[in-house]
Amino acid sequence: MGKNNYENLKIELKKLWNEERANNFFNEIVEKIDEDQMECLSKMIIYIAEKTPDLDEIKLREIVGNLDTFDGPLEFLEYFFKMTQPDLVESTMENLKADPEEVIDMLESIEDQGIIEYLVEFGSFYVWYKG
Repeated sequence: MGKNNYENLKIELKKLWNEERANNFFNEIVEKIDEDQMECLSKMIIYIAEKTPDLDEIKLREIVGNLDTFDGPLEFLEYFFKMTQPDLVESTMENLKADPEEVIDMLESIEDQGIIEYLVEFGSFYVWYKG
């Protein structure tokens, strides 16, 4: 997805702010963030806006820094456990690969704790790290 193909993001920003403010933010951010973050922002902006009252440019820039894209939930969970429990990664991932229900339970647990919000769409896994 090229950086010029984020019309849905522009539309959602215009729902939050006036057109000039939305365009200014979009033009600034498109040059400063990487492609994965831009893709994730374009997919998750609706959820971010819902869950963040009085969302302004400063807060949205902070949130953008906490967005990431993965090929799937297992890739995310492996990354997550490497960062949080490196000693348990191998055994945890073996268990998760053997039990797809456990993957869903683990994701829901992490989300329920307020650590992440996630979206699964078209073979991609989008994550907003919240806590």
